[in-house]
Amino acid sequence: MSLDNSPFVDRLNTNYVPSDPEVLEIRALLAEPEIQLARIDAQIEKMETALAQLKEQRASLKRPIDAHKVLLSPIRRIPHDVLVEIFLACLPSKHHALIDPTQAPMLLGRVCRHWSSVAYSTPMLWRSIHIPPPNYLHTPSSILSRLEKIVEDWLERSGTCALALSIFDPGNFSHNLERHPLVSRLLPFSRRLRHLAITGDLALFRPLLCLGSEDLPLLKDLRMHSIVHSPNLDNLFQAHTLEEIALNMTASIDPRSLPLPWSQLTELYLRCTPAWEQHSLAMEGVSTSVERSMCSEDVPILCNKWASHLVVPNLRSLQIGDVFWDSAARSLAQDSSLSVDIGPGHFTPSSLAECFQSFPLISHLQLSAAIFSSVEFPHDALLALFAPPHELCPILTNMAILDILTTPSDLAVLTFVKTRMAMSTPLQQIRVRCARYMELDIMPELEPLISDGLQVDITYPPPKS
Repeated sequence: MSLDNSPFVDRLNTNYVPSDPEVLEIRALLAEPEIQLARIDAQIEKMETALAQLKEQRASLKRPIDAHKVLLSPIRRIPHDVLVEIFLACLPSKHHALIDPTQAPMLLGRVCRHWSSVAYSTPMLWRSIHIPPPNYLHTPSSILSRLEKIVEDWLERSGTCALALSIFDPGNFSHNLERHPLVSRLLPFSRRLRHLAITGDLALFRPLLCLGSEDLPLLKDLRMHSIVHSPNLDNLFQAHTLEEIALNMTASIDPRSLPLPWSQLTELYLRCTPAWEQHSLAMEGVSTSVERSMCSEDVPILCNKWASHLVVPNLRSLQIGDVFWDSAARSLAQDSSLSVDIGPGHFTPSSLAECFQSFPLISHLQLSAAIFSSVEFPHDALLALFAPPHELCPILTNMAILDILTTPSDLAVLTFVKTRMAMSTPLQQIRVRCARYMELDIMPELEPLISDGLQVDITYPPPKS
């Protein structure tokens, strides 16, 4: 009997209490369906047993199939030289390789035996390294020894390749320490150093920095950031092969007193507490082949004190003061023009105008303020100097004003763009990143100029919620 026709259908899912005769009737109704349910349960159990057996057979068959398919993987058939190129493409492009087992090149040696063999036998994978700053006062000696061994093995794997090495160490050392613990590991590889960057107590790296050209024959690029107020720099920087120099010193020194090959430099970065007379940046003796330069002081910059001494006809990129690094706005000028980035924080209004007058070949100009700067430049009056009758920077094509406390008004920006577009060398790009909210929507008036090819990028802070 089907339970669909049960006389108790109307009583189901209610609080109805059946009588004794009804209890007997219900039990009689369920007798046949319960037998049928038991048969179905038995069939299900049988099928589940068969399914489990099939799954087990499938798994035992699939394992060797998958193992064989792995042998057919395309990566296994890649020629050695192609695999090397893939490995090289995995290296970081914007910084030196890190001592990190989750990144190349270390990661490449942890995948399989073949990859490990290829990685460890490819010197170019190990030609750069950034050494992190362990705390030498609190890190267990076993870990420090492990780091030193990793650095040594890394440099050994680089074979005969020229090396790029950077060390960032804020100085977690004992005051009795005479040299950095890693210096002894680096000295045997000095003849292959091409790029060297050190941030820390330079005195602890003296054994390395005192080496001359005989022990540093390949060194082209040296970047030093001293965190000690008054390091003893006697007999340092003796390598005469240097072409690019970056010095960030807290000591009150004159960089020109250092035995650097000033006459052959192509890139120069100076950030020093000035000891120079009248805070000038006299550049006599600096190479006329310098293409990139940055100068930064902690005092007001008087452009007329040093610009006349800057005889660098090949200069294409100049940074002055505390600038905000923005790669999107930064491009090297071509031909005989000049790309200039200025952090106006150390300028007076008149000296900033004098700076523009001193460099009439500026084609790319960026005005930016370093983080936490409270400077109030540029303002509307400054932008007006780029229009007649002053017409500063007559061949200016690219202008960027980024993250400055007092951004020019929207009307001043619009006037600047229209004026420059009417000059013989029209503007090609204008970027303004405002620290204020929009005052005037100038984009409709700029649309015709944009249609003619002018690139415009003006951004404002998001509106208050």
